[in-house]
Amino acid sequence: MTKIVDNKNEKLANLLVRELADSGEIAIASAYFNVHGYGSIKAALGDRPLMFLLGRGPTESKAWEEEVLEELEREEDELEYFNLLQEAIGYFENPKRQVHKVSGPFFHGKAYIGASPSLQQINHGIGVVGSSNFTYGGLVYNRELNMVNTDREVVQELAGWFMEMWGSSEDFKETFISFLKNYVTTRSPYEVIAKALYETYKGEFDISAQVQDVIATMYPHQKLSARSALPIIQKYGGVLIADSTGLGKSRVALSIAMNAIRNGRKVMLIAPKSVLDTTWQDEMKKNSIFLESESSEKLSQDPDSVIEKYKDKDFIIVDEAHYFRTPSTIRYSALRQLVLKNKAQVVLATATPVNNSIMDLYNLFSFYLSEDSISDIYNGTLKGYFTENQKKLMNGQRVDMDEVLQRFMVRHSRRFAKELDTEGRMSTPERRIDSDPRNRYSMEIRFQEIYDLLNGMNFAHYGLSIDRLSEKLKYPDGTPVPSELEQSKKDKLKALVKMIVIINMFKRLESSLKAFSDTIQSVKDYMDNAAKYAEEYGYFVPASMRDEPLFDFDELMPTPDELFGKPKYAALKEKCKLTSEEVKDFVSKCEHDIAIIEQVFSKLPDEDVKFEAFRSRVRELVNELKNKEGNGLIVFTQYTATAKYIYKMLRESIGNYPVRLVTGELSMDENGNTKKKNDVIRLFMNGGGILVSTDVLSEGQNLQNAQYVANYDFPWNPVMLIQRIGRIDRIGSLHREVFLINILPKNGDPEDPATLEHFLNLMRKLFMRLEGIRQTVGIDASTLGEEAMPKDFGSFQEGLARNDISELNRLASELEEFTIDPIDTLAKIMKEKSLQWLKELPDGIGAYKHGNRDGLFILFTDGNSFYWRLRYFDGDNETTSSANSIIQAIMEGETDNRGEMIDYSRLIERMKLMKKELLDELESRRKKALTNEGMPARSTKTIQEIYNSLASSGDEGEKLASIFRDNSSRATLVRELGLAKQSGNLLEKARELLSETTITNNHEMEKPIKLKRVSWCWIQPKDK
Repeated sequence: MTKIVDNKNEKLANLLVRELADSGEIAIASAYFNVHGYGSIKAALGDRPLMFLLGRGPTESKAWEEEVLEELEREEDELEYFNLLQEAIGYFENPKRQVHKVSGPFFHGKAYIGASPSLQQINHGIGVVGSSNFTYGGLVYNRELNMVNTDREVVQELAGWFMEMWGSSEDFKETFISFLKNYVTTRSPYEVIAKALYETYKGEFDISAQVQDVIATMYPHQKLSARSALPIIQKYGGVLIADSTGLGKSRVALSIAMNAIRNGRKVMLIAPKSVLDTTWQDEMKKNSIFLESESSEKLSQDPDSVIEKYKDKDFIIVDEAHYFRTPSTIRYSALRQLVLKNKAQVVLATATPVNNSIMDLYNLFSFYLSEDSISDIYNGTLKGYFTENQKKLMNGQRVDMDEVLQRFMVRHSRRFAKELDTEGRMSTPERRIDSDPRNRYSMEIRFQEIYDLLNGMNFAHYGLSIDRLSEKLKYPDGTPVPSELEQSKKDKLKALVKMIVIINMFKRLESSLKAFSDTIQSVKDYMDNAAKYAEEYGYFVPASMRDEPLFDFDELMPTPDELFGKPKYAALKEKCKLTSEEVKDFVSKCEHDIAIIEQVFSKLPDEDVKFEAFRSRVRELVNELKNKEGNGLIVFTQYTATAKYIYKMLRESIGNYPVRLVTGELSMDENGNTKKKNDVIRLFMNGGGILVSTDVLSEGQNLQNAQYVANYDFPWNPVMLIQRIGRIDRIGSLHREVFLINILPKNGDPEDPATLEHFLNLMRKLFMRLEGIRQTVGIDASTLGEEAMPKDFGSFQEGLARNDISELNRLASELEEFTIDPIDTLAKIMKEKSLQWLKELPDGIGAYKHGNRDGLFILFTDGNSFYWRLRYFDGDNETTSSANSIIQAIMEGETDNRGEMIDYSRLIERMKLMKKELLDELESRRKKALTNEGMPARSTKTIQEIYNSLASSGDEGEKLASIFRDNSSRATLVRELGLAKQSGNLLEKARELLSETTITNNHEMEKPIKLKRVSWCWIQPKDK
């Protein structure tokens, strides 16, 4: 018999089931295989011996495994498929079944042979040759062309051909079955997470030639940061690069700048002057690249000239961007105007985007994001999202912001950078805490006595300033304080200011006797002059005028017209006029406070035991520093007076070893000569020595020549501690270890005034009192120059006092809480295994894991994006999409268990439910995005006032109002136009900032969303 079978009039599968029924042995040759192909002829295969020969395509553009994966993707929600897959595995595991794969030249033949009694001795049989692969499509669905022949001689010849091919092939059964088992046998939770991370981030490792060509010497993590930033800039108009301290963000930003220049962008750079003149100058010179630049300080001092000078720049890089986290500052407003007026893309680089609250992050994001930028995943504004999460954080609740942060920023940790450096090019030192006993001293100051005296002062000048000069009091939400409550609020505000002043004095006292003495002497001198002036002329001179040269009088006092003659003080003159009774009261209170200050002076010790202990430590350290050329010590303090004092005293007592000074107002070399700050820094970079500095040096500087950092006083904000050590703990350090020296009081009995514990307990009480007053006033103390109760105040100081390095690491981890990226875990896995190992992990793998809750993790993909989902099937059925949280849940405890048979009957409905929930969510996001596009943000009072004002300004105003309405989701635009309205120049500002082209919606309806599983892990309660 000879016939043609093409799956139209007769299915090849049906023919084989019928004709192979009495065969003794079966042979199949095919380039591809899938499970449903097996299912279509399993009745024909029965329990007969089988020889299955897998071919190889001419290009291997599609491997046989891909056919199985495509089928798996189509059938992943069907329990029947997995039952059939397990049946197929059982069939092929039988010793009667052999599987080989062709080696050598490609083989694309398809043949189906049935023989009786065997392939070597054929009495009768059937042979099929044609185009049908061992797949469901080939055997049932596709239009194929196959020739069927039952002639004995033809079947014998075909069997001979098959056996010849079989003889030159290789055994493939174990590999074949192992591949099929990937989907019915568990892998380890470790492998599941590795697969999920690799698939999510493998595009990050595809470093574009554009980035590589810019700076050939970039480290792998720097290339990744640059590569990751480019699509974010393109999509959102900006990016925040928050790689950890010392990882070379300037080099990343420089490569991004060059990419922008290639694309026709006009680039400018903004950074602190000290960083521009050192780090950035060196990087640009090294790479023969020049960027027009302006200092952050200039934006504060002369914003109008900067805005005018750089009005053509449409790509702005901001280094040390945390300086721009506060919207009320001049520099923030100036940068906002540059971005808006120039319609500029912006790159913000900082290792510390979160300093005091996560609202710092929001303020930075606002430079390039609109308020509706997360409307697809959050039912509210961008500000509302951050406000809500800040409240959660303050209430001790878990904060899950990964999805939003990953969308808008680039963030890599030090651990990631090290683990990605497989070539060992990147040298970074280990941090250590110096435990020398001379770093500790016994306090000889009785802080409680000092506090009692200061608390007895009137500080009448602050009280008068609040009464006479303050604006109408408002609550934090902007609501005016009722008039009947205003005086009560003012009294509490006076108490708040007094507490802030005392705390700041205590900070100076902890820093050094010199800083404290200078401060209270300055207060005494001011009060003395203020009292004299009130008696002479009947005017109160506010503390804001204390530094005016005219106020620094001996005998000849300036007249009120002279003193208040400057335009900025003109409005104060009338407000500061006192009645005779007010003069008498003010003078009396000043004299009372002056007498108390004299008592405070009498309580201060004659000897500075803190400095004596420090000097002893430095003298010994200098001997070690001299042994290594270029080595150095950086001494940090919060206060200029302390820095000057340490500089003077060390120069007098260290001999000919170089000691230099850097502060915001004065910098000096080792010879006592005044120098430019950057010149002094370069001297230290090149020659080492001792550099005494305020925190003006704590950011952006590459001082890895040095091995030691000393905290002479408390860095009250933990962020500052990491920034200080970050000056020397950097890529390219010359040292295997770097040391943090902390000059602290000795530990001991909290009741002993000479101990650290006593001091910290007193400060905690002051902060708690400050917070209590703040809450009754209803005004945020930070607006008055003081943060109420710093987070974890005292705990990290006590940890450092124990020389506990884990405390330093904890602080670094907390600092990275909102900047750590899941890719860090991928880098760790890559180092433990290999990139090749990751690439070979198959799609669709799953794992079982014991845990405390019943939950299922699935990584889904739609082909472009990846969606992490962990759904719990107990309690409130909560779902998290935080990759970091999911990684933690899967990777804690046992992660190596594997090899169990997967029971899909218990899993498949959960998998289908999670897919449907995600599909519904994504479809809702898409509809919301289409609905929101081009629509105005939620109207606020400010938006309505701006719109109405523009709309009532004639034809031009109406046009601008329409454009504003369509762009009012941009918080920076609303804020800028709101300020312009208050200043009376709204129309002029609107002309500058609003384009005459409205945003139109060009989106077409997208194709239906399709999801598939990449990997999964079922977390099962331990008692099940």
